[in-house]
Amino acid sequence: MAQAEGAKAAVLRIEELRRILASTPDATARARLRVELADLLRARSDPFSALSELRRAAGEAPQLTSVRLALLSAAAELPAGERAMLLAEHARGDKKPVAIWGHAAAAARAENGAVEEATRAFLDLAADGRVPVHRRRAAARRAEALAEKSPRHQIAALRFQAALANGRARLALLRRAVIIADRATDGATLLGLAGDWLAAGGTADAAGALLARAQAGGAASAPVAALEAEIARRAPARAPAAAALATAESATLPRNPATGRKMKARPPRALLDEALDSARAGRPTGARRRAERALRGAADGGAHLASAVDAVVA
Repeated sequence: MAQAEGAKAAVLRIEELRRILASTPDATARARLRVELADLLRARSDPFSALSELRRAAGEAPQLTSVRLALLSAAAELPAGERAMLLAEHARGDKKPVAIWGHAAAAARAENGAVEEATRAFLDLAADGRVPVHRRRAAARRAEALAEKSPRHQIAALRFQAALANGRARLALLRRAVIIADRATDGATLLGLAGDWLAAGGTADAAGALLARAQAGGAASAPVAALEAEIARRAPARAPAAAALATAESATLPRNPATGRKMKARPPRALLDEALDSARAGRPTGARRRAERALRGAADGGAHLASAVDAVVA
């Protein structure tokens, strides 16, 4: 008896809602009424009519939380392929995309076996600046997880994650992308990664390696030239002779016995004077060591120090 009365009350409420809908001009108010109507229709085992009402509600007021959740709930009862089509259709939106529907549509594609299509959908969501940042990050992470067999898509996902990060986290994400780039061949992908790497404060050497691979992959000449100029600006070349001399001097500097640190370099003439003092004091080993250091540090090989060296030897 109570069940029959409840069913009768539901029918009366459905008819009442339809009458109210017919006379309600406001789209947002109509959407709220349609969500209530869809709940009653689903309770009466009429999912097709309920879904029809929710489709209309999604077109009228997609910004309403009740509409978003109701459509997700109804779509969950559909097969993955139909669910993906339904949610993707309404996720576009007239003014801006509905991220929660777009994310669910991409997940349904992956569930249906269309992994590459799902990866692209997640990447499109991550790239859309109208989407909230937390949704973009989540979409980029899902794209990375799905793109195991596609280095190009993995790099794109990591670049999107890096663009939404700061400081060390950004550079760490790009470092992962640089490692994956060893398996990538697309010139534009490598070129974009090299630019992001430099912008995040990465080394010019790694950017140069990416640039070389991008050129081999057929990257456009204009972006290549711009990146070459940026790498050259960030890594000014040192004169080979000066670099070699600095390396040699650093390698030959003695260490302080007390601290183990390298001692400061001293002029060759001062070293020879110390060598002479050591020789006069009867310390030939120290005198010889200082004389050798003076000769190694002399720019002309020690020709101008020959007389002083002879004095030390004597």
